[in-house]
Amino acid sequence: MPKFYKLKDIDLWFLLSILGLCIVGALTVFSTTFSRTEGISPLFWNHLIFYGIGALLFSFISLINPKRIKNLLIIGLTIIVTLGSLVLVLLAGTEVYGATRWIDLGFFSFQPSEFAKVAIILVAAFCFGVYKIKHTEKLFDIYNTQIVKYFDIKRILRSDWLHRTVIAFLFYTTTILLVIKQRSLGNSILISLIFFTVLLFRLKITIENLLLAIPLILGIIISLIDAGNINSLYGLDTNFNFIGLIVAIGILIFLSNKLKLNKILLFVFLIIGLLIPLVLSFAYNSILEPYQRERITTFLMPSSEASLDEDFNRQMSVMAVGSGRVFGKGFLSGNIVNSGLLPFAFTDFAFAGFAEQFGFAGSLLIILLYLILIIRMFLIYKNADTDFNKLICIGTIALIFFNFAQHVAMNLGITPITGVPLPLISYGGSSIVSVFLALGLVNSVNLHSKDSDVVVENLHKDYGF
Repeated sequence: MPKFYKLKDIDLWFLLSILGLCIVGALTVFSTTFSRTEGISPLFWNHLIFYGIGALLFSFISLINPKRIKNLLIIGLTIIVTLGSLVLVLLAGTEVYGATRWIDLGFFSFQPSEFAKVAIILVAAFCFGVYKIKHTEKLFDIYNTQIVKYFDIKRILRSDWLHRTVIAFLFYTTTILLVIKQRSLGNSILISLIFFTVLLFRLKITIENLLLAIPLILGIIISLIDAGNINSLYGLDTNFNFIGLIVAIGILIFLSNKLKLNKILLFVFLIIGLLIPLVLSFAYNSILEPYQRERITTFLMPSSEASLDEDFNRQMSVMAVGSGRVFGKGFLSGNIVNSGLLPFAFTDFAFAGFAEQFGFAGSLLIILLYLILIIRMFLIYKNADTDFNKLICIGTIALIFFNFAQHVAMNLGITPITGVPLPLISYGGSSIVSVFLALGLVNSVNLHSKDSDVVVENLHKDYGF
């Protein structure tokens, strides 16, 4: 039974930052869709309706104790519904602007890839929250030269944490492949960033373990360098950098002996480094759509003739932000945005749409509101009493931060155009509702952590040891 009295315990700054972003979003959508001949656009009224639906779901989720969500049945249903909806999009989705990402429900176009971000937070928090710190610290301790002795392989294979890890990676991989198939590169990047942020926070890799970057970088360099001419000097008829690999192995052996480092981890990360460029090359040539490759080419080589049309939106976005100067052109007075020169100023280029009208001062306001929201969520994370609750907070922080950073960087011309919305500001029902769901989970953690029962779980029962 929900405890309504807990509403008095809500974090006021957390709530006010959300409200502030919604006000900015309403102003942005109103101004970028307003027509002096036709008046207020129906998109603005739809936008307010989405806020209302999101606020209701936020309030409802906030009243549910996270212990009730940390349930195998709930997580199982989340996985089934998420993957099922992503598959349904491919089979019976509605095509909009050349991309099939939506399911038309008549009164609402549902975009499953937006809700997949929340699903990945829940599943990752549930699966990775079962780890014990001491086990993962031993597993990733670069100074532990006798790592194998700490583990019984048979027990590891039978352990619950391994099974959950496999489930988490299978769900993540399947989700990413289905989202990429829907031509949603931006969301696939965001889902990946959220997933690995949750994983890294759970592993709690120490500063000392940054030494693992050495074999990782060596592997990447070896894989990228075309050493065909060098190898031919030694009679090797191959383009793979065997000489570089031998040198790298020698360096790692020297480091492991000199600094007493774990050889197993060093060589595992060397292999990962070797594979990264190969995987990225395969993804670029075989998974990305031609228009997605063209966006990357446009960003890297903006002067190429083939990229002029694709580069137009990016140039207009950068010009809109710059023309706003310190205090902006004024509400409904943007030379670029309000004249229709910047397409999708209410969605993909919402930051540029607001920045031209309200200038650098308005942009700082947006940054400040997101900063307050992230700081309050981090404080909730610090006060959370279970690993599951902590990882929900970290996942939501990653969702908001990386989504914001990717959108703003795209609007400033720093990164290729990926079409991601600005959280709580850009127009889009699925995006707004999904973000409210994630924020509702964080608020639930805040309201229920203070009186939740902290139980010391049985090691054999939960971890298989």
